[in-house]
Amino acid sequence: MKLNNNGWGYRDMVIYTCIILLALFFVAMSISSFYDNLVEDINSDRNNQNNNNVVEENKPNSNEVDKNYYLLQESKLKEATLNYVNRYSYDLDQNIMSVSMETLVSLGFMEQIYDQTGTNKCSGYSNVYIYENDYGIVPYISCNNYVTLGY
Repeated sequence: MKLNNNGWGYRDMVIYTCIILLALFFVAMSISSFYDNLVEDINSDRNNQNNNNVVEENKPNSNEVDKNYYLLQESKLKEATLNYVNRYSYDLDQNIMSVSMETLVSLGFMEQIYDQTGTNKCSGYSNVYIYENDYGIVPYISCNNYVTLGY
């Protein structure tokens, strides 16, 4: 490199620019890698905290769904809906009525339904149909690991 009164030449400027660009590329890749590792560490810490908060004392595995438990809960919802409809007789203009589980719980027809682990509340409702002066009731519940078909 010859430095004279005219400054650097074009060739020198291109070489130094390439060196600076390569250095910036490696710095950017290092920062990106560091950020990805940081995000993975944060997510794994959150998963570990969630797993530590779960108490596994005689509770069924949340991956295994006990369908009989939920069928029993659906029958409780159906029975509570029948008691509700018999107590508060309604004129079913369109031959269908929907009764929410919240209504049944607030009026004391049933207790709140929880999932099979007993930790999360389930939501639900029942559709009431009229068939030749009789009621047909179809219950629907939705929990974190179970949903009635058609909910």
